Amino acid sequence: MTQPNIICVAPLGAWCSRDDHPATPISPREIADAVVECASAGAAIAHLHARDADGKPTQDLEIYRDIHDRIKQRSDIIVQLSTGTRGMTVQQALEPVTLAPEMASLALRDVGPQQGTDVQRRVVDMAKAMIASGVCPEFDASDAEMIDRLNDVCASLGDLSAPCVGLFLKDEVSAQAAARHILALVAKLPAAAHWWAAKGGANHALVQTLALGLGGHCRVGFEDSLLGVDGQPVKSNADLVERVAQLGARVGRPAATPAQAREILGLKSA
Repeated sequence: MTQPNIICVAPLGAWCSRDDHPATPISPREIADAVVECASAGAAIAHLHARDADGKPTQDLEIYRDIHDRIKQRSDIIVQLSTGTRGMTVQQALEPVTLAPEMASLALRDVGPQQGTDVQRRVVDMAKAMIASGVCPEFDASDAEMIDRLNDVCASLGDLSAPCVGLFLKDEVSAQAAARHILALVAKLPAAAHWWAAKGGANHALVQTLALGLGGHCRVGFEDSLLGVDGQPVKSNADLVERVAQLGARVGRPAATPAQAREILGLKSA
């Protein structure tokens, strides 16, 4: 049986604003409303950033708690909190992990102002902190060097044979470049990795289609693109989810439910 498509929605990101799209959710209530609507459209995971009262990125624990609790009161969607906002220290980035969400993102690069040769050590330390809290890390990568780091991190952790990985393509100059990029990244992944693809600029529809064909999954949302897989502007995040769910259904990869996603990913809450 073909594995269903685990759709992850990223409804706002760190920088998307209402100037970019008037339906961008900003407050905890708006974010929760958008996530619940996306769950109804087929999303199984919600990748979440938080904003302060001025709409700026924040890792404030109480704001994340408000968002997390509002969603869990209304939906069984898997909540994945972000730890990758640029400019945050490692301690600030990890703050939301204390809420024990089912998943948290983990960029395979420095998340804070500290730069240097010990990036891998910091990634390993953050992954260990997540796992110790019962939180599944999703490792985010956009180039071959980051995939190499992922393999080294998995080796350092020992028992992480089937990591969750987000592949984020850049604004490729051509469809051929986008295809080559995703194929190269997938070829370097651990064999048992669970992965989904996002972004790709004008070629993001191709990226999603290739992900489905290669056995991966899809991430959509205002953080990644304001256009649907048909290249047309969308009304909401749920519209993006619905369109990629329809694409998956057409190629034999129907949208996974949160329960199916938990089982596939081996989450402790399954």
